[in-house]
Amino acid sequence: MQNKSFRTVFGLAEMAAKLTTGFFDPYYAAKYDPTGLVKGWSIEEIFNKLLVPFLLQHSQVVGISLNGGGDLQFRTRADSAFYWEVGIENPNNLQKLSAVYQMKDGAIATSGFSKRGQHIANLTDHSLLQATIITDSLTWADIWATAALTAGRQNFLELLKTNQLSGVLITPTSTIPFSKGRLADAAENSI
Repeated sequence: MQNKSFRTVFGLAEMAAKLTTGFFDPYYAAKYDPTGLVKGWSIEEIFNKLLVPFLLQHSQVVGISLNGGGDLQFRTRADSAFYWEVGIENPNNLQKLSAVYQMKDGAIATSGFSKRGQHIANLTDHSLLQATIITDSLTWADIWATAALTAGRQNFLELLKTNQLSGVLITPTSTIPFSKGRLADAAENSI
């Protein structure tokens, strides 16, 4: 199992580096260290193998979620009216929210510097404080959130269009929401 898991993660890391045009780099401090991928991948694996079957087998369970360091994979029973309400912390004031999303199913990953310090190498600029990505897969949400910080604002704006990404970017002075590769109508909102 360990060898299969290593091959899976290694393959995902290679694919992530290619899709993000190198802004997701599984090498940190000159060593292979795909930590930014492994957390999301392992949470998603546990979620799909253990929690989804539990949801499907127990009609009294309305929804399931698994949180790892603030990154979240969640699902709601198809016949339920329940929605998850997920708040995105404001990195300029951790007592406030920058955005709130109501969703039935999906994954949300945030990468930033407000809690874990400088953990991303090769920053091209420091124009982003935080990036949150919303998708179906926590593995890919985590990859893209990490890539966003490495890419910086301008580079990532191109990547989000090309890859039809959804989420929110936080700069020192603005909140930039985007959905399916397009900036929201109010693309630059003061926070």
